[in-house]
Amino acid sequence: MTEPALVVRSLCKNYGGFAVTRNVDLELPRGARHALIGPNGAGKTTLVGLISGAIAANSGTIELFGRDITTVSAAQRVKQGLVRTFQVNSLFPHLSVFQNIFLACSEARGTSQRMLGRTSGQKPIIGQVEAILDMLGLSADAGRPVATIAYGRQRLVELGIALALEPRVLLLDEPAAGVPSVEVPLLIHAIDRLGEDITILLIEHDMQIVQRFARTMTVLAEGQVIASGAPDVVMASEQVRSVYLGKSGHQRFESGKAHA
Repeated sequence: MTEPALVVRSLCKNYGGFAVTRNVDLELPRGARHALIGPNGAGKTTLVGLISGAIAANSGTIELFGRDITTVSAAQRVKQGLVRTFQVNSLFPHLSVFQNIFLACSEARGTSQRMLGRTSGQKPIIGQVEAILDMLGLSADAGRPVATIAYGRQRLVELGIALALEPRVLLLDEPAAGVPSVEVPLLIHAIDRLGEDITILLIEHDMQIVQRFARTMTVLAEGQVIASGAPDVVMASEQVRSVYLGKSGHQRFESGKAHA
């Protein structure tokens, strides 16, 4: 039997006497499209930090394709195929879209960073960059400085950088944060086109995106899992409705306009 892509068991994180993450269990099969939602302060960002290696756990374990990575550094997790995007992009605004993704591809391959002006000798990397640009619909923006393109397209560039790192498990931390509503469909379409060889965990506030994306989902509240399973089952849970939105939020939750 093929092992899951990502397994989290009894994961805990405390700051002093305050428990931010409490015995969280999470298991993603290969190719999963899984959403992580919860009210503000539920511990979603902390959990992603723990999984990505940015934060050290107090207890519990994390496995990536059957390998224990609980104490492995964030950089080593990336090399093993666990890649994360962030709520706020960290692009090079004065470099072109092509150059931003080219640098990421070069870093992933361990090649020199000196050849931004001499890319002619880097055909394999150029081919990889062009493939990413094409998949994300960014080819027309390739030569434009990142600072000059719409914010929604900047988020696509960030996704392109994540893809350049050749993820096997991709953590998308609120990819639509700050993106104007008219540009959100571009982002959703790009995520939809990602191959089944990439397992995706999506942390997102927009329930319309979650409902469009997720085959399975997990709800966090006060640092612990309160529900997990198929979206329609999870969303029908009275506990989820009560904890997530309060008694007055049921109709808004059902309409897909709630915020995690």
